[in-house]
Formats: sequence, structure tokens, C-alpha cells
Amino acid sequence: NDFDFSEAHLNMLGYQLMARNRVDDAYEIFKLNLTVFPNSGNVYDSFGEILLVKGDTAQAIANYKKSLEHDPTNNNAVEVLKRIDVFK
Repeated sequence: NDFDFSEAHLNMLGYQLMARNRVDDAYEIFKLNLTVFPNSGNVYDSFGEILLVKGDTAQAIANYKKSLEHDPTNNNAVEVLKRIDVFK
């Protein structure tokens, strides 16, 4: 009853797991967040980040682009895509 399943809380939990090198657990939390909040640019951004950590660059790019579809002001997604040479 006390667990907060809000977008922000799930995102925070995912990043906490990443910080503890629990990459697979973080992946599952970010994936859950994406399932529950499929219209959030921030959730796609975070999922893109965990995909990069897992080495899945192609899917990370797709998720960062999806993030920009939902939130064109997401400068982080733009910067990451520039850094991996998608946007020049």
C-alpha cells in the first residue's frame, strides 16, 4: 500500500538501481515505467539511457527519438543523439 507507482518514483528507482550496478533490475523498472506511461518523453529518455548502458545502441536511438516525439524540448535526448552521431 505504501509503494508509489508514479512515473517520477519509478524513474528514480530505476536510476537508484543503475547507481548500484543493478542494470538488469533497472532495465525492468524503466520498461515497466514505459508500459505504464507510454506518452512520457522522459520515460523514453530514461529507457534510452539504460539501453545504452546495456549496449543496445540501435534501440537506444529509437527511444531517444521517441522521447523527442513526445517532448520536442528534451535537450538531453538531442545531446545524446548528437554524442552518438545521429544528429550532427
